[in-house]
This record gives sequence, C-alpha cells and structure tokens, in this order.
Amino acid sequence: MFSVDVSPDMNMYTLLVNQAYDSSFALCEFIDNAIHAHLISKKMSPLNINLDFYSNENLESNMRNKIVIRDNGPGINRTLLEKALKPASKPVTKGLSEFGIGMKAAAVWFADEWQIKTHPLKDNNQYTCNFNLNELLQKQQSQITVFDNICSDSWTGTEIILIGVRRDISQERYQAITDDITHIYQRFIYGDNPQVIITSSYNGSPKTLSFTPFSPLTLRSPKHVKKGNTVTAVGPEHLWKVPVDFQYLGERIHGFIEIKETGSYINNPGLVMFRHDRVICGIPTKKYLPPRLFKTSNKHRALRVYGELNLDSSPVSYTKDRFTFDNDEFCDALIEATQGLNELLSQADAYRANINTPSSPTSTTPIHVPAPTQTPPPIQTPPTSSAVPVPTPGLTPYPSVTPYNPPAPTKIQRSSAVEIKLIELNSQKLCRIYHSLCTVSCAEHAVLVYVGAWSFFETMAKLLGASSNINFPDFFKNMMDKWQFNREDKKSAGSSLAKIHEEGNLNKHDSISFNTNAAQLVIHFQVLEKLIIRSVDEIIKVKCSKVISFF
Repeated sequence: MFSVDVSPDMNMYTLLVNQAYDSSFALCEFIDNAIHAHLISKKMSPLNINLDFYSNENLESNMRNKIVIRDNGPGINRTLLEKALKPASKPVTKGLSEFGIGMKAAAVWFADEWQIKTHPLKDNNQYTCNFNLNELLQKQQSQITVFDNICSDSWTGTEIILIGVRRDISQERYQAITDDITHIYQRFIYGDNPQVIITSSYNGSPKTLSFTPFSPLTLRSPKHVKKGNTVTAVGPEHLWKVPVDFQYLGERIHGFIEIKETGSYINNPGLVMFRHDRVICGIPTKKYLPPRLFKTSNKHRALRVYGELNLDSSPVSYTKDRFTFDNDEFCDALIEATQGLNELLSQADAYRANINTPSSPTSTTPIHVPAPTQTPPPIQTPPTSSAVPVPTPGLTPYPSVTPYNPPAPTKIQRSSAVEIKLIELNSQKLCRIYHSLCTVSCAEHAVLVYVGAWSFFETMAKLLGASSNINFPDFFKNMMDKWQFNREDKKSAGSSLAKIHEEGNLNKHDSISFNTNAAQLVIHFQVLEKLIIRSVDEIIKVKCSKVISFF
C-alpha cells in the first residue's frame, strides 16, 4: 500500500466538470492511454478494449450510471501509475497519450468518483485505488491510497470504473458515442486483422465496433466544365485524386484529397485529420469542412470532396478534438502546395452524376442542367386515359387528380446533436426549454412556442456574455463574424434570429396581436442548428477557461 499526492489545489478539480469536452472525446482519453501502452509494448496480438455503459434504469441497482473501460494491454506498473495519477505528469514517449492530463481530466468530467485497477506485465502485484472528489474536498485531503495485492490472475491490463456518471446515458447518447469512437479509431479497428478490437455494450447488450467507409470508390470521369446552366464533359476520364505532401509551420503534412464516386452530405466528414493514426477532427457528427476549401456546407464540394491528412507533429488542443493552427492559413498553404487541387475542387463544383457521359479526347458533349430550385417540382398527376398508369417509383399512385399537398410540420424536430451538447453544458434551463419546444405543437400553442424560442436564444446570448443593451440577433451576428461563419450561413441564420426576436416580442408585449401558427419555427431551428451547437461549445469553453492554468 502506498499514497499518491494528487494535488496541487483540490478545489481546482471542480473546474474540470465544465471543461470543453464532449462524451465521445472524453472517453477517447482512456482509449488513447490503452492503445499508446499497447503500441510501445510491441505486443503482436490485437488489443481488446471493452466499453460497458449502464444507464440509470439498469436492472442491477449497483451498476446504474456507470461506465467501465477495460483492456487486456500491458497494464500500468507502480512507477507509471504514480505519474498517471498526478496532474500534468507527462509520459516520456510522444504519441496518443502525451499531455499527461487526459485520464484525470476526463474521469472527473464524467463523475466525481472513479476507480482504477491494473495488473502490469511481469508483475505479481495488482494495483487498485479509488478517487472520490467530494470525500477528498470534505476531508481537505490531497492524497489517495493505492493498494497492491498479490495477483495470480493471467489477465493483464487496466480497468477504470466511472461511478455515478453525472450525465445520464440514454440509448441515443450511447449510440452517438459509439458511432463517434468508431470513426475516431477507424485505422485501428478497420480490416480483417485490426490492431485493436473495441467492444461496447449498453446495459449488457454487446456489439463490436466496425468501421465502414461511407464511399469506398474514387470518382473516375471526364472533366466537367459548367457554363451557365450547361455542363460539358471534356476529354478522357481521370481518376480524381491528388497526393498531398508539404511542410506547414515546420511540420510535415501528407495524405490525399479525392472526389468520391458516391456523395453524401450526411456521411461525408470532409477532411479527416489524423494524428498518430487517431482522428482529431473530421467525423460525420463533427465534420471538418473549412470554407477556404469547401465554400459552404450545402455546396457540391461538401457532397463528394474527401481527404485524409496525417499531421503527427502538429499541435492540438488538450482535449484533442482540434488542431490549434489557423484554418484559413492552413488551407491556403494546402492549396498552394498541392498540384491539381484547384482543378479537383472545380471538378467537384461542376460534376453531376446523373449527366455524366464519357467523351472522346477530341470531342465535347454539352449537357443542359436545369437551374437549381429551392423547392422540389410538383408531383405530376397521372393522365386521364384508359391505359393503366405506371406507378411512380417510391410513391403509391392514387386515382385522383387532386394535387399533392403535404401536411405542414407541427413540431420542432428534435436534434440529437443539439440535445447532447445541452446535456454536456448541464444547463437545466436550456435543456428544459429545448425539450418543451420539441414537444409542444406549433399549431396549437403558437404563442408559447414563439416566446419559448425567444427565451432560448436570449438565455444562450446571456450565457455567452451579451450585455443588456444588445438584442440577441445583433449579438449573434457579431459572434458569427468572430467565428468566421460564411456569408450564406450568416445571412440565413440572421434572418431566422430576427424573425424569432420580432415574433417573440410581439407575442410577449403586444396587447392585441399574436401568432396563430408557429410552423415556420421548424425551419428556423433547422437553419440555426449549427449556430446553437457552436454557441454551446463556446459557453462550455468560457466556463472552463481557468482549467488550462491548472495544468
């Protein structure tokens, strides 16, 4: 038995609760440690990591609100364990686990109490300890006891149990976390002989995480040139993929950028940025679509342009979810250094899969492209004739000539991405308002929904530091400028905020006028989803701004 000093100031641990993590990247701290130890041990067999989640409705009451992370790696010997339990004690070897703050910061972010058990290779002892923040603060202690016991178990590795997780683990949240982890560790778990096997479970139901690329094939097509509403396919087919290899801020960046044959706005993460084979940014839920390369997120580039870049030596945030360099400067250097990239981006702008017709090297094939419209064309009613009508694929034909009139939406669509962020922020007011907004009918309770929407954005602005003499549309306009939102996103978000502000004030203050329907709020909240997520991220960062000095 021995003691480890986990100070400096125990009260500083309370700040870790509000640091700028999200659930997926916080769990990655434990996975990083396990993989890092496995790689430097040079074991040939794959590393097995188990992530077991238990909700507050688990049948076994002693397992409720727990997360268990267990691996069969080399374990942590006594010397390394003492260092691991001390804040800001960095490992000697650079790699996935090099900051020396991850395990402690992530554990306290999840729960006030956690346990660690480890059995190192070539060691007869098993080490266990319990960290209980509330108990340490109450007793004004800064040391924890590590117990060492003789162990004949053949298992080696480390097990960490997070007890009383403060953010409830719903089935939806569990699915979102495991999806993120699958993409973050794609290089480790992909293929028939993976380096790492990650198995997760929810209340005892297990699954093995398996990565599948969203589109495995690179586009092969002639060059497409767009003039007005006409696209011309010119010359022979090309494989639209360029290698990347250049120096930025003294560090090597290498990889590739390509156009995918099959595109997806939802599943394409944009540029996937790896550091020591672990994704830092560029996953479907946190796409990396820098405007210098992709323009706006609803343009054709975001549909098919995909890249993988390795930045092993470039600096990252301590939460390891972003690189700390300037995105615009990085993209400018990338474009300048990468031959053929501008041509590839132009091809992504012009390419249309449904009109892709190959042409010979000496001929051109002009193709007319209909002008884009904001709404889908009306569905044509079947002609009146004695012939049997041919059903439209995907639609059930009706023998009526009544034009199709889709029902108006009645509720604000609940966004899992927004909901997860609000839970992480731990703001009861914003969580309650958002839940109510997504529950109440916009048709039956228009006044309540508009006032609730006004209150939601007003509260969010106050949490970001807005003064009382500025309204929230103007405040968020300034913030979007600061956060470098592109022109189209600022315009659409600004318009939605202005309408919410105007209608909210009308329903609150006018003695006669009020809204009888709030269906437009459904669209407003879809438009504003990106702004909400970014704002909540910034509020979390403001709350934990003092954490960095702790380390």
